[in-house]
Amino acid sequence: MDGETQDLIPDVLIVSIILFAFGILLKADEDIGKYSKWMKSQPGTKAFRNRSQRADGNSLGTR
Repeated sequence: MDGETQDLIPDVLIVSIILFAFGILLKADEDIGKYSKWMKSQPGTKAFRNRSQRADGNSLGTR
């Protein structure tokens, strides 16, 4: 009985580490998505200028 428990411990540890890493990757992906949306909403950033150019079909430089 005791030997079986010792055999299971490394498997459980490996699986939990994999799930933990996968969770971190998902969370990071979510945060990157929020950050890029936030960047597009900030005036003065390249992403904001690109979005503005697409919106009105004219560059912001030519007024």
